[in-house]
Formats: sequence, C-alpha cells, structure tokens
Amino acid sequence: MATISELEAEKQILHDEMILLEETATSNEQLERIEDIKISISDIDNQLMLAKNREREFKNKLATMPSPENLTKAPLLLDDVDFVDIDPTKKVYEILLVEDSEADARLAREALSKCDLHYNLSVVSDGVETLSFLRKDTGQRLAVIGKQWLEENRRLLAIEDPEESEGATMQRMTAAKEAHEKGTAIMKHARREDEKYKGAQRPDIILLDLNMQRKDGRQTLVEIKEDSHLRSIPVIVLTTSSHDRDVFQAYNNYANAYVVKPRNMAEYITAMKRIVDFWLKTATHLLR
Repeated sequence: MATISELEAEKQILHDEMILLEETATSNEQLERIEDIKISISDIDNQLMLAKNREREFKNKLATMPSPENLTKAPLLLDDVDFVDIDPTKKVYEILLVEDSEADARLAREALSKCDLHYNLSVVSDGVETLSFLRKDTGQRLAVIGKQWLEENRRLLAIEDPEESEGATMQRMTAAKEAHEKGTAIMKHARREDEKYKGAQRPDIILLDLNMQRKDGRQTLVEIKEDSHLRSIPVIVLTTSSHDRDVFQAYNNYANAYVVKPRNMAEYITAMKRIVDFWLKTATHLLR
C-alpha cells in the first residue's frame, strides 16, 4: 500500500496537472481529463484519511505500551500487541479494482481488509484508465500527439512567403503559438502519465464494475480478453446489475466470474472472502 507521503506526492502531481489543463484546455478530451483528475484526487483524499486513521491508531497503541524501563514492573503480554506478519516468503497479491463509485470503492477496500491476505490494491475509475494501467501506453500515445502539435508549430514558423499579407502572417504566428502551447502541455501530460503507471504491477486479479463513464466495464472486458498479453488475468465482474443479459454478455466475453454486489457489509465481506479464497488462494496462477 502507498505511504502517506507517496499519496500526498501523487495528489500534488495531479493537482498541478489539473491547474495546467484548466489554464490551457480547449478540447472535450482535456475537459474530461480535468473531471477524471478531480475524481482521482477525491479517491486519494479517502486513502489519506484511512492511512492517517491507521497511523493514529498505531500511535495510540504505542502510547499504551509500557516504557522500556518499566517492562520489569509491567510485563508485556502477547495479547496486548497487534503483530504484523512480515514473512518475506509470503506472496503479495496485486489486485486491480475498477470502480467509479467512491462509496463502492470504500466498501471493497473494507471487505478486502477483512481477508487473510497480503495484497496491494490499485484503484482506477473507468475502462480508459484500466487499459492505461495494464498497458502503460497512454504516455506514449499522448507523446505522439504532442509531437504532432510541435511539428505543426515548426512548420508554421518555417513558412516564408513574400506575398503573405500582414494579417495572414499574424494569423499564422497565432496558430503557431497555439500549436506550441498545446504540444508543450500534451508532452507534459504524457510524461506524467508515464510516471503515473511506471510502477504499476500486472494484477493477479481484476475486480471490474460494469456501469462506468467514458468506457464501461463491458467494453473493457472485451478489450482485455482480446489482448493476448492480458487475457490470462482473471477478471471478476463485480456489479449491481443482476440482469440476465449482463450476466450472459459477461460470460460470453470470457469473464472468469460474475458477482452481484451484496446489499450489506457482512455479505460483502463474505463474498470478497470467497473470491479471494478461490481465485487467489486455490486457483493456480501464471507467474507475472
């Protein structure tokens, strides 16, 4: 799991990107990216709140422990301490949760925390981010677009037409400036996207919601299972929909399992434990 400092650093990067886009955004895609960043920042805020609560609980626990000089007076009992198993031989599982609802994402986190499992949880909010996380190619694709705009800037500046009117020259120079600004902004975005998923690990399992904006879980599932490098990753559809059509379509597109989100926390925890017990503890996995 990310540390508080790592989460705060990631939040700052996203905040800086959002400010830059708000100043330069001209396309619907850029405006959508701003909204995506706001959702990501909100998700990080939730993670920070949980992390700080865990840190506070740990400090409170330490405060109740006897000081070293008083150990002989107040012997420490094993039952008084929450031990953390740091056995390096135990596998740490990578879980990717695809969920656009902050409330449902919190439920999934809480349910996973009740499972006897060593894991790292990554959360993305739609199919576009899911495929970027898995393929790590968003930065490369953005860089191609950014270079095209910068090339357009150079092309416009290189034009030498002695018969060009002053007005036409002004228009050309304005267009060149806009192309340079767009290209520079996109290249910065590309570098941040590369950094964003630089340390992303191939997940051992994907928990996929169906109803999301931009690219929903149905299309995302199709693209994952059509990709020869990704199709072996178990994809568990975790959704509120119990419609026969959705169930049939998911299995027809090679979902590994289809689970309807339980209505209460106790049932949610039970369902998550069953998913974990079979797909991560019982089923045999390919090496990453």
